[in-house]
Amino acid sequence: MKLRKEFDSIGSINVPDDKYWGASTQRSNKFFNIGKVLVDISIIKSIAIIKRSSAIVHFKEKQIEKKNIKFNNKSFRRGN
Repeated sequence: MKLRKEFDSIGSINVPDDKYWGASTQRSNKFFNIGKVLVDISIIKSIAIIKRSSAIVHFKEKQIEKKNIKFNNKSFRRGN
């Protein structure tokens, strides 16, 4: 299984490359029984688009620095 490294406030963790979630969800999945009910992928992609758009607007308005808008999360990289 191919993995990628994701980061959050606790640190880094390996996440399966075929998953859209990040470090916090992977850590929760590892340590807690969070169930098997999955959110529809269209909802996840919609939230990713909103977050990316928000970051771009905040950057253009000089409210955040460019270093804070690295879209290294898989949901942003895919572009679909």
